[in-house]
Amino acid sequence: MRRLLLLSVLLSVLVSCSGRKQVEKAINTGNYNQAIYDALKKLETNKNSKRKQDYALMLQDAYYKANERDLNNIKHLKKDNNPELYTNIYELYLALNARQEAVKPVLPLVVDGKTINFKFNDYTNDIIEAESLRQTIYMKKA
Repeated sequence: MRRLLLLSVLLSVLVSCSGRKQVEKAINTGNYNQAIYDALKKLETNKNSKRKQDYALMLQDAYYKANERDLNNIKHLKKDNNPELYTNIYELYLALNARQEAVKPVLPLVVDGKTINFKFNDYTNDIIEAESLRQTIYMKKA
């Protein structure tokens, strides 16, 4: 009976650690969207427990890194001024919007008594503008 109890405790510790390692690995390899998804999955239940505080901090880190990467890509694509790239710009704006909508349901997140802040932007006008330019390009091709 003791062995079974010891084995189950050891297994649960390994499983809980592997989740953190998985999110950390995703962040370190630049797979921010996967890190966000994994962290959100862990935060779905009992988000303010001590054991889940690391996930909240990793979620914040991945969220800001993913947004920074996408916004830099958009800036670069706009500088190219290539009409063919407006589909990419449109998709990046949709990803930015979807990411922040995915994070909103788990808010507020509290770590060590402090609320973690997430900055949200309204990308509606950018999405509409990119979609309009994208449609214009398709009309010219037709």
